[in-house]
Amino acid sequence: MVRSSASRPDHLIHFNKDLVMPEEKTTPNGKKLVYLRGKTPAPHKFETDPTFGYSADELLTVTAPKAPPDFDEFWQQTYAENMAVPVDYEIKEVESWIPGYKISEIYYRSWNNFRTGGYLVVPEEGEINTTVVFGHGYPRPGIERINPELDLPLKNAAILFVHGRGFGLSPHPECPHNDSMLHFTVGIKSKETRIIRGCVAQLWGAASVMLDIYPQTEGNLIYAGGSFGGALGALMLPWEKRYTKAYLNVPAFGNYPLAKTFEGSISAEWLRKSYERIPNLAEILSYYDTAIAASRITCPVVCSPALADPKVPPPTQFAVANALNRESELYVLPAGHYEYEGIAVVKAKLNKYLDEFFNG
Repeated sequence: MVRSSASRPDHLIHFNKDLVMPEEKTTPNGKKLVYLRGKTPAPHKFETDPTFGYSADELLTVTAPKAPPDFDEFWQQTYAENMAVPVDYEIKEVESWIPGYKISEIYYRSWNNFRTGGYLVVPEEGEINTTVVFGHGYPRPGIERINPELDLPLKNAAILFVHGRGFGLSPHPECPHNDSMLHFTVGIKSKETRIIRGCVAQLWGAASVMLDIYPQTEGNLIYAGGSFGGALGALMLPWEKRYTKAYLNVPAFGNYPLAKTFEGSISAEWLRKSYERIPNLAEILSYYDTAIAASRITCPVVCSPALADPKVPPPTQFAVANALNRESELYVLPAGHYEYEGIAVVKAKLNKYLDEFFNG
């Protein structure tokens, strides 16, 4: 069935401005669940309903699809191959554009001997007792440089902002530079060659680099990523036990069979056309389904899926969130990938919870 805004005739939902207190509940499988501004999505001006016809309660029923029989074996083998590659990292300090922090370009090797680049951001003062690896989202069209973002409540932390293959300081010979639309398709005709495989491996290499530079942070290595970065985190974490906590914000690539059914979504339309063009695409994508991977994550995770999102349909985000272990916590946003009235209040409330999670 293809779901669209037609299934919700009142798709321009009005925000209840009086509903400002977080609403705390428990998910059907026992996870902590907090609606940061109630169960009402933020209002929008899009032609298509960014809830894709799902209510807050319906989102909690979305599950992961069935995993291919060798899903674990495929990723465990990829992890082993990556760990056999010496990281051989190089650090070059550059002029900082963030007050109070030193910034360096950092380069290291990962799976298939690919040269990964990114930014290492370190406080000018204080001891480092936490290391964080950050995965970025797909950049906006026309962007030339992917800068670090310091909007998370991290204390005494060194942060490595990894640039995915094909982006920023990690140019890829088969991928137009910083092209989010084409990036998804690179190597997609085989599970072995898909560029996402290498992007996941970069995050394992990042763990090796950070723990080598800051060995005192072993046991306190955190992963954080949103959208595309959230997807990479979900695919990466089950096989890498050195990460002890993770934050996944509006994670992408969940439940591909469901994702292709949504009308009004550019990604869903692309998926439907690709299914026609590539006969075994369903099998290939099943190895990169973040909802399947999320069910295998063992460390505590904070996940913030959105009730409304025009770019990453909320049901696909909740497929990931719902699959996480019971030690994980869900902090539900009114919307993702667009601005709305009250967003600063929501971010402040989320950061309050994240402060306790990261630094508690």
